[in-house]
Amino acid sequence: MPSPTLLASADLCRSRRWSLGPVQPSRDWAAGLPPELISCILHRLDSIQITLGADFRVCRPWRRAARDEPELWRRIDMRGHGVLSDRSLVDLNQMAVDAVRRSRRRCQAFWGEGKELYNGFLRCVANQ
Repeated sequence: MPSPTLLASADLCRSRRWSLGPVQPSRDWAAGLPPELISCILHRLDSIQITLGADFRVCRPWRRAARDEPELWRRIDMRGHGVLSDRSLVDLNQMAVDAVRRSRRRCQAFWGEGKELYNGFLRCVANQ
């Protein structure tokens, strides 16, 4: 079962409620962090959390690490997040396709459940 925080994040991502007020300019504090450190932190998250985080307004180093580091996508576990799809908060099929593409043919294992993962996902894996 996804955490309430993950459900809230997915809901925010789906609704795109970015108009919560003027965006304050902020300092890119992560720009000075080594990419290895950012990658180490992201390795503690699951694939859904990384994907949702990469779609938010995060700083460039975090987004770059989440999207461009194939090592994060070697083992993709999307089990236990069916409620996100049931609530129409995310498209698990598209998230699975994106995760496999981000692995850049280095995906060694994939776990998923539910009918949502079978439509375009199997074609994507076959084409990889």
